[in-house]
Amino acid sequence: GDKKVFIVFSYHQEYAWVESLNEGIDDSFEGQHVVVEKFYMDTKRKTSQAWKTIITDSAMQRIESYNPDLLIVIDDNACELIGKQFIGDDLPVVFTGMNKEPSFYGFPGTNITGCIERISYTGMIDFLKELVPDVEKVAFISDDSPTSQGMLEELDRVNLPVEITETFVTNDFDLWKAKVTELQDKVDAIGILMYNTLIDVDTNESLIPADV
Repeated sequence: GDKKVFIVFSYHQEYAWVESLNEGIDDSFEGQHVVVEKFYMDTKRKTSQAWKTIITDSAMQRIESYNPDLLIVIDDNACELIGKQFIGDDLPVVFTGMNKEPSFYGFPGTNITGCIERISYTGMIDFLKELVPDVEKVAFISDDSPTSQGMLEELDRVNLPVEITETFVTNDFDLWKAKVTELQDKVDAIGILMYNTLIDVDTNESLIPADV
């Protein structure tokens, strides 16, 4: 019979990155005698610990009742909240889109493999230097999420031909805007990593990335 695959996405279905992943997944499974069940954790728009607990429980219940032959976990939150629970299990697990080091989650394992996602900082800065040859000082700014933590750890590991004066991380949009203003006279360029979990502090609502 058909093999059953269960896919846990860290984010919501309408997120452009998730849409592109879904295209690739659907293409590769087409005509393969595979039934796919998809689950969206929505942790870009809902970032609280309480939500993570609720949605993790919900995902685990669905996985248990679906009883898949393969589990795919996509992006860091799904790796940490779901994938980790299956280390050493009989169920094969494949991860993708991971920004942190696999060892942070206890991966790989006898039943776990996958591919990590890395930013080419070197390529980024080389390209910046082509556009603006006299760039010397660069600051990086990012939202405060597991994805950016992984990206900033990676930034620490690379040697770049510019001085990284600071890395600023926040989910408070007022602080973000103030920092961008402050950096205008301090650095030659601002590197923006992620801006998906920023919150409007007055309403405590997640902001739409395009508006940010």
